[in-house]
Amino acid sequence: MLQSAADWHDIKIFYKELKAVYGPVKPCSSPVRDIDGTLLTDKAHILKCWADHFQSMLNQPSNFDDRVLDELSSWTVDEDLDDAPTLHEVCKAVNQMSYGRAPGMEFPQRC
Repeated sequence: MLQSAADWHDIKIFYKELKAVYGPVKPCSSPVRDIDGTLLTDKAHILKCWADHFQSMLNQPSNFDDRVLDELSSWTVDEDLDDAPTLHEVCKAVNQMSYGRAPGMEFPQRC
């Protein structure tokens, strides 16, 4: 059953069968080394270590020169992007959706 679900690209059945074979996934966290090399295994300490890492990586002063933006060529705005989708576009999108993954009501018929 697992192989046939994979062959048919039926992800819903595939993961259901996979869970039946291997059991549910157990959440766990991998140990992380602190900045001084200490091995951290406590979840709270690991989360704080990651928070500190991203705080130091992402909160850097910027040395971006705004004058560069003036040198970029400007593109025209495509006003058609605000138009509502056509029936043909909606039918095409629905037909391209994976089986069993469509949100909302079922589409009454294939276009």
